[in-house]
Amino acid sequence: MKKRIVRIFLHAGKEPCPACKAAKSLFWRLRGCGVKVFLHSIKTKSGMAEMFAIPDLIRRPLPAVCIFNGLADTLPTKRWEGTVPSIEEVLEAL
Repeated sequence: MKKRIVRIFLHAGKEPCPACKAAKSLFWRLRGCGVKVFLHSIKTKSGMAEMFAIPDLIRRPLPAVCIFNGLADTLPTKRWEGTVPSIEEVLEAL
């Protein structure tokens, strides 16, 4: 079985919204727990490309936290949109 990964998508503009700040904080907390986690800003070409690779995510509210079965997977097994889950929720879903 592949190790699950977490991808976090956010706006990350000059003045990030409170939800995007919370998503960035979640990124660092998950990383500290040894979770394979990636942070993507839609303000960058690579972040936008990652977002377009996930079906239907482009039409959803941000921030978005998605769990995948592996790096090449494009369909999340679990996702939160427009809200930031607690670290406990994410760890439980892994």
